[in-house]
Amino acid sequence: MKPHERFYYLTFHDVNIESSISWEEKEDTIAGFHNTTETPKSTFASKATVFMVRGITAKWKQAIAFYLNEGSMSGVDIAKAIKSMYRKQKNARLRMLATVSDQGSTNSTLIEYLQNATKRECALQKKEHR
Repeated sequence: MKPHERFYYLTFHDVNIESSISWEEKEDTIAGFHNTTETPKSTFASKATVFMVRGITAKWKQAIAFYLNEGSMSGVDIAKAIKSMYRKQKNARLRMLATVSDQGSTNSTLIEYLQNATKRECALQKKEHR
């Protein structure tokens, strides 16, 4: 990709799924349980949070992750997932310029969490928060 084609935004959304379990032979695991970025739980998932990247200056898109949840994924877990994905995409020399989501209460909590984390990080590094 040319440098200007590496700009992207990350979008994520919850989708309802039917609760069920299945054997994933390739990973030798059982799928269908709550499995956010924290320790997996033994509760059936009823939602999936899907993350996708989309090019800004070039026409490309790719689903990059999904998490199964008992309900909506917490704002803190979404923040951890976004930070992890950002680091991986940065290593691939891609540049995230924005995130896009709906205005659900979890996503509002996420934005507040990320803003406060940025303020704390700036204070620790004695940098101006802009």
